[in-house]
Amino acid sequence: MKPLYKIFYIFGSGMLITPACGLIIFASDPLYATYSQPDAFTQAMALCVPPDVLQNMNLGGPQLFLNMPLVYDQQAAGIIMKVLQELIYGGVLAKVFYHWYNKENKGIDPLPSQQTLTPNYERG
Repeated sequence: MKPLYKIFYIFGSGMLITPACGLIIFASDPLYATYSQPDAFTQAMALCVPPDVLQNMNLGGPQLFLNMPLVYDQQAAGIIMKVLQELIYGGVLAKVFYHWYNKENKGIDPLPSQQTLTPNYERG
């Protein structure tokens, strides 16, 4: 793929993720039942954790780890997701651009003041 197409592709895919980040950041209610309903959280955790560990738990999602309201936790996650997305996509864009820049600038002729001029004795 040509470098310019790569840049457009990376930029476009970064823009396509932006609405999801905005939805998560600006939502006024928790979006995921796994985090807001203890039964849904227990059901999801049962896929990874033995059932005897989950029997006495009555909390769901981030309530196990933080004393933060679910909406604030969701908004913080959206902000972190957006910032990391920008850093990663920006780094990849910079790498593609500088690789393209260096590839294009390898064969450029030097300025006349930087050249060593040798007379052509055959032409007179």
